[in-house]
Amino acid sequence: MDWDNYAAVNNQAVGAIYGTPIILAPGGGAPALTFDSISFDACFEVVEMLDGVPVSSQRPMADIRLSDIDPVVPALGMALAIKGVSYTIADIQKDGRGAARLYLTEA
Repeated sequence: MDWDNYAAVNNQAVGAIYGTPIILAPGGGAPALTFDSISFDACFEVVEMLDGVPVSSQRPMADIRLSDIDPVVPALGMALAIKGVSYTIADIQKDGRGAARLYLTEA
């Protein structure tokens, strides 16, 4: 089994245990999609280096499999709902292996 297949199988197993249902509203008249995240953290700590000084902040974050929302491509400002809370996508970090981390803001 190659790495990509191994990662996909592993992500599915983790999602089945730790995944959180997400409702994504792609906009433009497209129907909403419901899928499970790989993981969701309503208070994820982000540490960034600014001029050599670590600065931490907390914000909601969801890890997703891009194949779960295909053909939709996540975009900044796209609306979604998790555990009854409305969010918009503030930042997207794709991992190059079919998953992405979505940093969110409450709508």
